[in-house]
Amino acid sequence: MGGVDVPADSKICVMWGSANRDSDLFERPNQFDITRDLDERKRKSLSFGGGIHRCMGAPLSRMEIRVVVEERLRRIPEFEEYQPRVPYPYATLIGDDHLYLAWLCE
Repeated sequence: MGGVDVPADSKICVMWGSANRDSDLFERPNQFDITRDLDERKRKSLSFGGGIHRCMGAPLSRMEIRVVVEERLRRIPEFEEYQPRVPYPYATLIGDDHLYLAWLCE
């Protein structure tokens, strides 16, 4: 697995938080980039499962988040972080549990 021999009957832990952060598959995997090529993301992403277990709602979910982010940025394009990020308290997830932003309005 990944160039490492895993002995029979070994226990392994699936780290879901790292599933889409493989630098062999994604350029700048830890950077949020809403402009990434959608076809590439869909082809390589594990977020919505795969094969016969692929989520039927994946296209709708992608469209919804795109609309929400684009509309929020259109209405209030400037913001800043006003408190330190709070990471997830679980070892199996990567990212922020809380992200405090202040929208800069004139």
